[in-house]
Amino acid sequence: KEIAYVCMSVHLYFREILVEARAVIIAGGTMQPFDALKAALVDAECIARVRTFACGHVVDAARVRVLAVARGPAGTTLDYRFGSRSSTIVAHDTAAVLRNLARTVRGGIVVFFPSYAYCEELRKKWEQSGDLARIGASRPVFVEPRRTNEMERILSQYRAAACEQGAVLLCVVGGKLSEGINFNDDLG
Repeated sequence: KEIAYVCMSVHLYFREILVEARAVIIAGGTMQPFDALKAALVDAECIARVRTFACGHVVDAARVRVLAVARGPAGTTLDYRFGSRSSTIVAHDTAAVLRNLARTVRGGIVVFFPSYAYCEELRKKWEQSGDLARIGASRPVFVEPRRTNEMERILSQYRAAACEQGAVLLCVVGGKLSEGINFNDDLG
């Protein structure tokens, strides 16, 4: 058996770069809140040298609608906490919500799950219960692959289907499709 110690203070390593470099540019799409990023990367001595710049979001706020769905069509509380998310009733009512969306929303629908395991668990339950076939009756359903070499093929098929008749893409937060993919217009 072995014990390993890992330094979790990134700023200790990043400080060397900041001290030696004339300028350091960090660019990315999802780095806000900046204060948290600065605190993680920069120690108190260097923080005064940090300058930030941010552009507005590419999607106009008037075109974004966020809704929290607390209950499914059958009245089931959609509780996704670890202890209750494996419920067959929750799985069925989640599929019913998705089926209703698939009938009414044009283009693509992107659904994010907290893990590959939970995405696969629901997909299997939906397949066994016939829910997946019912969702697929109105548009094809695609699943984010675990293997990187399959991602471009699945994403390409999803794009084509989403633009033609609509499609559903089941993804994972922190997975390959959750960062750096622009689900614009009919894609999601």
